[in-house]
Amino acid sequence: LIDPEMNLKAGTNRLKRLQKLFGKYGMEREELIKFTLAAYNAGEGRISECRKYAENMGADSMKWDSIVEIIPQMREENLFNGKETISYIESIMSLYDSICQIHPSI
Repeated sequence: LIDPEMNLKAGTNRLKRLQKLFGKYGMEREELIKFTLAAYNAGEGRISECRKYAENMGADSMKWDSIVEIIPQMREENLFNGKETISYIESIMSLYDSICQIHPSI
């Protein structure tokens, strides 16, 4: 944690592993990014639980917006608060959209 270079490498490796994990489900690119980031923030087990809960509720477990819709139900059952993770994804995607406006080829 003290060495910035090692910290960046560890974070990058974790993101790659999470992207590979969620990539096996055949998600669309933007959904894969959101689920990867959500798992990076909240943990892969927690996001897998959200996806399973969504399936049980008849929601689309391949769409982040569907997960966001069922999280309040999970809060009621004390399964997952999710506010921080939802905010994290919104912030990152907003920043990404801003960068794309400046540099559209990204």
